[in-house]
Amino acid sequence: MGLPSNCNGSALVASTGEPLVVVDNQTADGGYTQSYNGFNAGATTVYVPALYDGYYTWGASLNVRKIGAGATTVTVAYSDGSTSSTCNLSDATPSCLLYMPTAHDGAAKLFAATITSSSLPVVAIVNAANPNKQAQTYGGFVSGAGTAGLPTVMKKYYGWDTAFTCQNIGAVATTLNISYQGYAPQAYNTPSLAAGASIEIYQPGEAFLPNGYRGSVTVTAGAVGAEIACIVNETHGANQGLGLGDWSMSYNAQ
Repeated sequence: MGLPSNCNGSALVASTGEPLVVVDNQTADGGYTQSYNGFNAGATTVYVPALYDGYYTWGASLNVRKIGAGATTVTVAYSDGSTSSTCNLSDATPSCLLYMPTAHDGAAKLFAATITSSSLPVVAIVNAANPNKQAQTYGGFVSGAGTAGLPTVMKKYYGWDTAFTCQNIGAVATTLNISYQGYAPQAYNTPSLAAGASIEIYQPGEAFLPNGYRGSVTVTAGAVGAEIACIVNETHGANQGLGLGDWSMSYNAQ
C-alpha cells in the first residue's frame, strides 16, 4: 500500500455502508507476532494496567491515536510517579509512539499508566516484547467495573503459565479479592492499591494451585465504588526455549 520502511503509525478504517470489525496482525524479524482488535470508539481517559521497562527483560511501547478531527494534547501519567509523557496530536499527526525504555524515567520495572486527552477521545494499545522472541499486545481500557472475570489462567498446564495484572482505575484506594475457580477457600485480599496503581499476580507463585491447573479467576475490588481493569499474559516457556516460534499471548479481562 505504499508505506515506507520502518513506518509506525495508525489507520482509520471506515465503511460507507455496513458495520466493520477490524483485527490487526503484526509480525517482525525474528519471529515476533502480535495481534489486537480495532476500536470503534475512544474516550478522553484511557487506562493501561501493565507497562514494562526492563521487567524480566520485557520492554513495552504505548501507541495512542486520537479519534475525530482537530488537535488534542495527550498526557500519560505513570503509576510510579515518574515524569509524565506528553503527545501533541493533530490531523497531520494523529498518533504517537512512546517507547518505555526512553519515555519512562522512573525506577519501576512494571507500572501502569493513565492516559488523558485535553479534548478529543483517544484509543491506545500496548506492545510488549523481550529478547527471547516473545511479544504481546493488548488494548487500553476506557472503563472498568467493580469485578473482573478472567476466563482462563494456567499454572504448568501443558507447559503454559499465566500472570494477570489489574489496575485500580477508580478514584479511591482499594484492595482486590482474588478467588480462583475450585479454590474459593484460598481466596485472599491484595495490599491496597492507590488510584491508578496496578498489581501483578503470577500463577506459578500461587503455592496452593497445583501444577496442571487451568481455571478462571474472579477479581473483586473491596472499596465501595472502586473500578478495576485487568489483563492476562500467557507464555509457554519450554516451546519458546526450543525456538518453536512466539509462544506468548495477552488478552483483556471482562
